[in-house]
Amino acid sequence: MPKEIKILLPDSASIEAYQIHVIKNDGTEILNYRYEIFDKEKDNLSSLSTADYLRRKIEEYDTDWEIAEIYAAENQRVPVLFKQILSKI
Repeated sequence: MPKEIKILLPDSASIEAYQIHVIKNDGTEILNYRYEIFDKEKDNLSSLSTADYLRRKIEEYDTDWEIAEIYAAENQRVPVLFKQILSKI
């Protein structure tokens, strides 16, 4: 049964992505997460709504990853947590 844990990441305006690897004691990698911060102001040249902007970014995203969670936007920056598809590990 999966367990939920909370991981605190450093808050930095210059960080746009984190890689999070879950590894068992024997060194076996069992899960990979990628925490991305999409900057709507920086990327959104056509002034799309937030929903349309996210839809476009997700459609263009690497197909080896699926959405785990989308967080509330802060100052035109939208954090998204992706999980690597298990068959890719």
